[in-house]
Amino acid sequence: MNSLRSASPYIFHLTIALLFTTNLITKASNSQRLLSYAKKEINKYSLPEITVDTLAQKRYSFGDSRRDVQVIIKTLADEKEDIRLKKLALQGLKACMSEEAGKEIAQQAKNWKNYNEFTFPVFRDSGVIPDSILAELIENGDPIIAQVAVESLNETLLQSSKIEKALLKRILEKQTPYYLKLATIEKLQESPTPQFIKSLVKILKKDGVGEMALNALTATTGQDFKYSPKEWNMWLSRSGGTDLQKIAKDPRKTSLIERAYQPAQHDSNYPERYRNELTHSSSQQALIVETPPLYKSDKDRPAKSLYGEKVEGQNLLFFLDASGSMSGAPFDVLSDQMLYMAQSLGDNYNIGVVFFPFSGNSSILKYSKNNMAFQNRLRSFLSKKSTGGGTSLIGAMEYSYRKLISRYSPVDTIYVISDGFIGNPNERAMVYNLNANQRIRINSITIGKPSDFMSGLAIDNFGRSLVVQ
Repeated sequence: MNSLRSASPYIFHLTIALLFTTNLITKASNSQRLLSYAKKEINKYSLPEITVDTLAQKRYSFGDSRRDVQVIIKTLADEKEDIRLKKLALQGLKACMSEEAGKEIAQQAKNWKNYNEFTFPVFRDSGVIPDSILAELIENGDPIIAQVAVESLNETLLQSSKIEKALLKRILEKQTPYYLKLATIEKLQESPTPQFIKSLVKILKKDGVGEMALNALTATTGQDFKYSPKEWNMWLSRSGGTDLQKIAKDPRKTSLIERAYQPAQHDSNYPERYRNELTHSSSQQALIVETPPLYKSDKDRPAKSLYGEKVEGQNLLFFLDASGSMSGAPFDVLSDQMLYMAQSLGDNYNIGVVFFPFSGNSSILKYSKNNMAFQNRLRSFLSKKSTGGGTSLIGAMEYSYRKLISRYSPVDTIYVISDGFIGNPNERAMVYNLNANQRIRINSITIGKPSDFMSGLAIDNFGRSLVVQ
């Protein structure tokens, strides 16, 4: 009994210490509380955005501790998280300036699964990206972050055998998306090797990538044996693939990260990605072109083009607006442009078409090889379509991601063509979430006045925005 009494003070202090420690572990960080509250507000009120200043008025603020960094990066790395919350979390991560936070950012940068378009610039600007992780990102990252990693390589890193192996693997893999394969070829031709040449020859006759392989072969070797692997291999045997020409990066071409983080406009109350109304000035990303004349002679049109601009990608899915506001000339020009594009692309492309507003199978022209039979079906499909009704993109998108894209993968490029009245802030965020797994490039073409929704749709999904006036 005496021994128990004498031990009780120690037991008491130990209990208090354990309770205190448990409280520290389970207590939510400042950033966790802020993000939790912000998520509820976004969902409750369909907010186009929520700002740090707004949250400060509610006495919420980001923290600057290790735990705060962990919470923020977990939010940013979650592929299914709402993009509006990610944008907010990114502000919090950029504000983490303490030594403790800096050490945690460096620690988080050691795990390739923490990398995406939001975290990569922060890791890069903090100087904490290990060279060894770039090969992992190229091999294992989703198509967007893999391309970001490829574009970040300098000449020294290109000499790494591990990185060269990862790059060559991406070139040869059938499932590598079009844009990632193109970026990889363009990067390797900055410092070409005989192994790179051999890899290009292997894909020379593959649908969708043969043309880019031939362009790289002729540029780096000074030879032109067309699409003949036999002649290229004979040349390799004779020359050894030495004396290759380095092809410098095109200074006019922007990287994915540069494309994603353009400054927002200052002539609206909403950020560029989420403004819903039409504005009188397009975003800085949008290219403005004139409406092409109807039934213009094919010889006067640029090859492989849509509204006068070169078509991007190889496996294409089009979402076409057939609402009442597109009646008349806008839809007639759209139909004419689609038919010319299909005829000029050739049969090494794959194309599918989905109309919105969506009404089941009658709104779908199935994804198919772009041969003559498909072009005839496309002509009939467009001629029979009558315009009318409201404009809502999300139904067509949801069906397509659930039923079409997974079945007919790979789709590497989506085009959305509309006059801009397509949905609300929640629906725009839903498109980003639908695209979270595949990370398909989404380009937008807006008919008439510029639409910040349409330009934001493209920016969110690393595409380009075109305005036809």
